[in-house]
Amino acid sequence: MSLRLLLSFSFLLALTSALSSRIQAQVQLDRLFPCVVQSGTTATIKAEGKFPIWPAIVVSDREDVQSVAEDESGNIRVTVPDGTPPGVTWLRITDDKSSSDLVPLLITSAPTLTETEPNQTSSEANQVNVPVAVCGKLGKGGDLDAYRVTAKSGESINVSLIANRILASPMDAVLQIADMQGNVLEQEDDSRGLDPSIRFVAPENGDYLIRVFAFPETPNSTIGYAGAANFLYCLTIVSADKFVEHFLPIELAKSSQPSADSTAEPQPFGWQLPQDTSIRLTEATAVSPRVASVNGLLGWQWIPEPDDQTIASVIEKSNLGEETTTRSEPPISQKVPFSFSGHLSTRREVDVISFDVQSGVQYRLSVDSKRLSYPIDTELKVIDSTTRETIASNDDQSRNNYDSVVSFTAKEDGQCTAEIRDAVDGHGPHHAYTLKVQKVQPTFSLSATAQRYTIEPGKTLEVAVSVTRENGFNLPIEISLNPISDPKINQMITAVPVTSAVKGDSAKAVKIILSATEDANYQGWIQIVGRSIEEDETNTATTANATFPLRPEISLKNLWLNAKPVK
Repeated sequence: MSLRLLLSFSFLLALTSALSSRIQAQVQLDRLFPCVVQSGTTATIKAEGKFPIWPAIVVSDREDVQSVAEDESGNIRVTVPDGTPPGVTWLRITDDKSSSDLVPLLITSAPTLTETEPNQTSSEANQVNVPVAVCGKLGKGGDLDAYRVTAKSGESINVSLIANRILASPMDAVLQIADMQGNVLEQEDDSRGLDPSIRFVAPENGDYLIRVFAFPETPNSTIGYAGAANFLYCLTIVSADKFVEHFLPIELAKSSQPSADSTAEPQPFGWQLPQDTSIRLTEATAVSPRVASVNGLLGWQWIPEPDDQTIASVIEKSNLGEETTTRSEPPISQKVPFSFSGHLSTRREVDVISFDVQSGVQYRLSVDSKRLSYPIDTELKVIDSTTRETIASNDDQSRNNYDSVVSFTAKEDGQCTAEIRDAVDGHGPHHAYTLKVQKVQPTFSLSATAQRYTIEPGKTLEVAVSVTRENGFNLPIEISLNPISDPKINQMITAVPVTSAVKGDSAKAVKIILSATEDANYQGWIQIVGRSIEEDETNTATTANATFPLRPEISLKNLWLNAKPVK
């Protein structure tokens, strides 16, 4: 073979390899920087990841947010109209053949700022004016970010950090307030899960340092501060006056039938809130639950819907910072099912909730606090209101699961009380919880292994679905692809329903096979739904979506399907 022919062959081989790589490459969105945008503004943010084709299409779960790819690879222009409520918009990048996972972008009403490096020492600290939402990154091991704020004597400043809980940054962050000489005045580690917050009162006029550093989410043998490209955070600094800390109830059913002691909308808890707060409850999107916020104030919270849509929500009446003692039983005994949301605000506090029971009926009581990133290590007791006998009790649901759950069968008609306390006597403004009281009913749930799937036109795709049967549910379940509203798409993407039998391998897991036609051209949401086929005396017909755990508060029931012909 001549040298010229050999060189030509090598060139063609390299070209073919490059083209093949381009055809097979998948879009990958890792994170967005900066990670926060102010409502009423237009900003250019950088998508970090791999984008073999650009410009690409940027998809947002919120109709009020516009996201468009600019000419430069990875640059996205985001427009958030004035008056847009705070929260999260989830972005996904798609091209002609693939789609990325969802990545969150925070929306705030405060002015935003991106950190400037270096900002590790007192002299390098970034000067900030409150209120502000700062996007930063602990980009390497040993990194520490410092911000300088001016405060008057007696002025209170609230500093809160979002990283692990929403941005999924693999970091256990620490917040410090220090004077300009470096003396630490306040320090906080885990306030909401692994994300800290501090309410600080300035002892005198002057400048103060706000310092952020972190350790790995999963502890290792490394000694020192941790950092990496994915150690992303948003730091909100605001005057603590009129600041919303969180909302109760933590869950709220749309079809709730509230009693005289129930609430029909979330109630804000925070610092020096005005009596006439105007609560804004925005509708859920294909990704996020509803969001509660207060017009004119910083602070927001997801309000997911409970599994049982008939639950009435009840909350305690006190605000944060109020002195409370051991609570007496509410004047109205609650009718099951219901949820009760409250705080353990003071030392050795015990919350007591009364409810009606019926003879022979099995009840289940569960407390959510740690799961929702609140710090209570709950201890739960159920007591007969007449005999004062302890019927059931629980500290930890399982290893490393510090939320409590108990079940019991009532021996006779009457009343019981639930007592809730912190097993380690934790207390304070962040110590919120929700207690659910329900009758035990056979039911099932489905879970998916991924949030998105790709199928080639003319091919099939197996989607694994796990089946969890609870409380003795013993009916067969038909699992199928939920029809999409567009008839043309229903012809392109089809699936033969599969059955999860009561016994055998399919009782716990099945594989549903999706089929795409040769001309399939679709990128969008799908749902996989299970329906109980039969019904008997102990099992009632029910349905459930296959969900993916996107975040602790978000079970994603809308899954993404990519079926695009390669150009």
